[in-house]
Amino acid sequence: MKCPVGSDPLPDGRGARSVASGKAGQAGSPEAIKNGPVEKPLPFWGGFVVGIMQTKREKLGYEMMLLPSLEEFVPAGDPLRKLNRVLGLGCVHEAVREKYCVDNGRPSIDPEAVIRLFVLQAFEGIASVRELMRQVHANLTYRWFIRYPLTEKIPDHSSLSHALDRLGGELFDALFARSIAQCRIAAGENIITRQPVLLE
Repeated sequence: MKCPVGSDPLPDGRGARSVASGKAGQAGSPEAIKNGPVEKPLPFWGGFVVGIMQTKREKLGYEMMLLPSLEEFVPAGDPLRKLNRVLGLGCVHEAVREKYCVDNGRPSIDPEAVIRLFVLQAFEGIASVRELMRQVHANLTYRWFIRYPLTEKIPDHSSLSHALDRLGGELFDALFARSIAQCRIAAGENIITRQPVLLE
Protein backbone atom coordinates (compact mmCIF):
# COMPACT_ATOMS: atom_id res chain seq x y z
CA MET A 1 0.00 0.00 0.00
CA LYS A 2 1.34 3.40 -1.00
CA CYS A 3 1.87 6.03 1.73
CA PRO A 4 0.61 9.62 1.31
CA VAL A 5 3.32 12.16 0.74
CA GLY A 6 3.61 15.25 2.90
CA SER A 7 5.44 18.47 2.26
CA ASP A 8 8.03 18.00 5.01
CA PRO A 9 11.65 18.14 3.73
CA LEU A 10 13.71 14.98 3.58
CA PRO A 11 16.64 14.45 5.95
CA ASP A 12 19.12 15.73 3.35
CA GLY A 13 17.23 19.01 2.96
CA ARG A 14 15.54 18.18 -0.35
CA GLY A 15 11.83 18.70 -0.58
CA ALA A 16 9.54 15.70 -1.09
CA ARG A 17 8.83 15.09 -4.77
CA SER A 18 5.19 15.72 -5.59
CA VAL A 19 3.05 16.40 -8.62
CA ALA A 20 1.69 19.47 -6.87
CA SER A 21 4.21 21.57 -8.82
CA GLY A 22 1.88 22.71 -11.53
CA LYS A 23 2.42 19.82 -13.98
CA ALA A 24 -0.43 18.44 -16.01
CA GLY A 25 -2.30 15.76 -14.13
CA GLN A 26 -1.98 17.33 -10.73
CA ALA A 27 -4.86 17.13 -8.24
CA GLY A 28 -7.63 19.59 -9.18
CA SER A 29 -6.62 19.88 -12.85
CA PRO A 30 -9.13 19.08 -15.65
CA GLU A 31 -7.17 15.93 -16.46
CA ALA A 32 -7.32 14.75 -12.84
CA ILE A 33 -11.04 15.44 -12.65
CA LYS A 34 -11.62 13.51 -15.86
CA ASN A 35 -9.39 10.53 -15.16
CA GLY A 36 -9.72 10.33 -11.37
CA PRO A 37 -7.16 10.88 -8.59
CA VAL A 38 -3.53 10.89 -9.59
CA GLU A 39 -1.11 8.93 -7.41
CA LYS A 40 1.67 11.06 -6.04
CA PRO A 41 5.17 9.67 -6.38
CA LEU A 42 6.87 8.65 -3.12
CA PRO A 43 9.95 10.58 -1.98
CA PHE A 44 13.32 8.87 -2.03
CA TRP A 45 16.24 9.35 0.33
CA GLY A 46 19.41 7.34 0.22
CA GLY A 47 17.86 4.81 -2.14
CA PHE A 48 14.91 4.07 0.19
CA VAL A 49 11.28 5.09 -0.03
CA VAL A 50 10.40 7.62 2.67
CA GLY A 51 6.80 7.64 3.87
CA ILE A 52 4.71 8.72 6.88
CA MET A 53 3.26 5.88 8.92
CA GLN A 54 -0.04 6.44 10.70
CA THR A 55 0.04 5.49 14.38
CA LYS A 56 -2.98 4.01 16.12
CA ARG A 57 -2.88 3.08 19.79
CA GLU A 58 -4.43 -0.22 20.67
CA LYS A 59 -7.07 -0.48 23.39
CA LEU A 60 -5.73 -0.59 26.91
CA GLY A 61 -5.14 -4.19 27.93
CA TYR A 62 -4.91 -5.80 31.32
CA GLU A 63 -1.24 -6.50 31.84
CA MET A 64 0.29 -8.27 34.77
CA MET A 65 2.35 -6.00 36.94
CA LEU A 66 3.87 -6.08 40.39
CA LEU A 67 1.88 -3.90 42.77
CA PRO A 68 3.67 -2.14 45.62
CA SER A 69 2.76 -2.96 49.20
CA LEU A 70 0.05 -0.80 50.77
CA GLU A 71 2.56 -0.11 53.53
CA GLU A 72 4.35 2.24 51.14
CA PHE A 73 1.28 4.45 50.77
CA VAL A 74 0.70 5.07 54.50
CA PRO A 75 2.66 8.04 55.93
CA ALA A 76 4.85 7.24 58.92
CA GLY A 77 3.02 9.69 61.16
CA ASP A 78 -0.52 8.76 60.13
CA PRO A 79 -2.83 8.44 63.19
CA LEU A 80 -4.12 5.11 61.90
CA ARG A 81 -0.62 3.67 62.31
CA LYS A 82 -0.81 4.40 66.03
CA LEU A 83 -4.30 2.93 66.22
CA ASN A 84 -3.16 -0.19 64.37
CA ARG A 85 -0.28 -0.69 66.80
CA VAL A 86 -2.53 -0.69 69.86
CA LEU A 87 -5.52 -2.50 68.36
CA GLY A 88 -5.47 -6.12 69.46
CA LEU A 89 -7.99 -8.35 67.70
CA GLY A 90 -6.43 -11.77 68.22
CA CYS A 91 -9.49 -13.01 70.11
CA VAL A 92 -12.06 -12.20 67.42
CA HIS A 93 -11.95 -15.43 65.39
CA GLU A 94 -12.34 -17.65 68.43
CA ALA A 95 -15.11 -15.47 69.84
CA VAL A 96 -17.24 -15.72 66.67
CA ARG A 97 -16.41 -19.33 65.75
CA GLU A 98 -19.91 -20.66 66.52
CA LYS A 99 -21.48 -18.07 64.20
CA TYR A 100 -19.97 -19.65 61.08
CA CYS A 101 -19.98 -23.03 59.35
CA VAL A 102 -16.71 -24.91 59.60
CA ASP A 103 -16.42 -26.52 56.17
CA ASN A 104 -19.26 -25.37 53.90
CA GLY A 105 -21.17 -22.29 52.79
CA ARG A 106 -20.18 -19.11 51.01
CA PRO A 107 -16.99 -17.29 52.00
CA SER A 108 -17.66 -14.47 54.45
CA ILE A 109 -16.05 -11.17 55.29
CA ASP A 110 -13.24 -11.77 57.76
CA PRO A 111 -14.81 -10.98 61.16
CA GLU A 112 -11.64 -9.15 62.17
CA ALA A 113 -12.10 -6.90 59.13
CA VAL A 114 -15.69 -6.24 60.28
CA ILE A 115 -14.45 -5.00 63.65
CA ARG A 116 -11.68 -2.99 62.02
CA LEU A 117 -14.18 -1.32 59.70
CA PHE A 118 -16.38 -0.15 62.55
CA VAL A 119 -13.39 0.90 64.64
CA LEU A 120 -12.29 2.94 61.62
CA GLN A 121 -15.77 4.43 61.29
CA ALA A 122 -15.82 5.49 64.94
CA PHE A 123 -12.24 6.79 64.81
CA GLU A 124 -12.87 8.96 61.74
CA GLY A 125 -16.45 9.93 62.60
CA ILE A 126 -17.89 8.61 59.31
CA ALA A 127 -21.66 9.10 59.28
CA SER A 128 -22.93 5.84 57.74
CA VAL A 129 -21.97 2.33 56.64
CA ARG A 130 -22.51 3.28 53.01
CA GLU A 131 -20.20 6.29 53.31
CA LEU A 132 -17.68 4.18 55.22
CA MET A 133 -17.38 1.68 52.38
CA ARG A 134 -17.24 4.45 49.77
CA GLN A 135 -14.29 6.01 51.55
CA VAL A 136 -12.53 2.68 52.04
CA HIS A 137 -12.73 2.14 48.27
CA ALA A 138 -11.07 5.51 47.66
CA ASN A 139 -8.53 5.66 50.50
CA LEU A 140 -5.45 3.41 50.43
CA THR A 141 -4.71 4.08 54.11
CA TYR A 142 -8.16 2.82 55.06
CA ARG A 143 -7.63 -0.27 52.90
CA TRP A 144 -4.31 -0.87 54.64
CA PHE A 145 -5.95 -0.54 58.07
CA ILE A 146 -8.59 -3.20 57.34
CA ARG A 147 -5.87 -5.39 55.78
CA TYR A 148 -7.29 -5.70 52.28
CA PRO A 149 -4.55 -5.82 49.62
CA LEU A 150 -4.99 -4.06 46.29
CA THR A 151 -5.75 -7.39 44.63
CA GLU A 152 -8.72 -8.14 46.91
CA LYS A 153 -12.18 -6.72 46.29
CA ILE A 154 -13.59 -4.51 49.02
CA PRO A 155 -17.03 -5.71 50.20
CA ASP A 156 -19.97 -3.41 49.63
CA HIS A 157 -22.06 -1.87 52.41
CA SER A 158 -24.82 -4.48 52.16
CA SER A 159 -22.33 -7.33 52.65
CA LEU A 160 -20.99 -5.58 55.72
CA SER A 161 -24.51 -5.20 57.09
CA HIS A 162 -25.14 -8.93 56.55
CA ALA A 163 -21.89 -9.75 58.36
CA LEU A 164 -22.98 -7.58 61.25
CA ASP A 165 -26.34 -9.36 61.39
CA ARG A 166 -24.56 -12.71 61.59
CA LEU A 167 -22.45 -11.60 64.53
CA GLY A 168 -25.47 -10.21 66.36
CA GLY A 169 -25.66 -6.96 68.25
CA GLU A 170 -24.67 -8.33 71.64
CA LEU A 171 -21.53 -10.10 70.44
CA PHE A 172 -20.51 -7.19 68.23
CA ASP A 173 -20.95 -4.71 71.08
CA ALA A 174 -18.79 -6.87 73.36
CA LEU A 175 -16.02 -7.22 70.76
CA PHE A 176 -16.09 -3.54 69.90
CA ALA A 177 -16.00 -2.45 73.55
CA ARG A 178 -13.12 -4.85 74.25
CA SER A 179 -11.17 -3.52 71.26
CA ILE A 180 -11.65 0.09 72.35
CA ALA A 181 -10.62 -0.76 75.92
CA GLN A 182 -7.44 -2.42 74.65
CA CYS A 183 -6.62 0.67 72.57
CA ARG A 184 -7.14 2.93 75.58
CA ILE A 185 -4.91 0.82 77.83
CA ALA A 186 -2.15 0.41 75.24
CA ALA A 187 -2.15 4.06 74.17
CA GLY A 188 -2.62 5.48 77.65
CA GLU A 189 -5.49 7.61 76.38
CA ASN A 190 -8.96 7.30 74.94
CA ILE A 191 -8.07 7.64 71.27
CA ILE A 192 -11.57 6.69 70.10
CA THR A 193 -14.37 8.78 71.59
CA ARG A 194 -17.20 8.08 69.14
CA GLN A 195 -19.53 5.12 68.73
CA PRO A 196 -19.97 3.29 65.42
CA VAL A 197 -23.09 3.99 63.33
CA LEU A 198 -24.47 0.57 62.45
CA LEU A 199 -27.53 1.67 60.47
CA GLU A 200 -27.89 3.71 57.29
